[in-house]
Amino acid sequence: MQKHEVRKQQWEIGESLFSCLQNGEVLTGNVNEIIKLGGIHATGYSVGKFLQRAESMQSTPIQVRRKHILDLSVPRCVYRITLRDKW
Repeated sequence: MQKHEVRKQQWEIGESLFSCLQNGEVLTGNVNEIIKLGGIHATGYSVGKFLQRAESMQSTPIQVRRKHILDLSVPRCVYRITLRDKW
């Protein structure tokens, strides 16, 4: 995948999440649940990478909190996605 295609896909993921969050929703769950709730047309890998990057970006209106769950036989991450207060 070319660099401009990756950027375009990340832009589309961000736009989908932002439009969903503008309605006052809070998205909670693993990557597959976020894809379903947000109506995102992308792979789990690309959404997971976007959420991982968005967690540390201060300039985005999306606030991502990640929680690792190690109790299960397979460790997994659960995300909580909201809008930042200043937006």
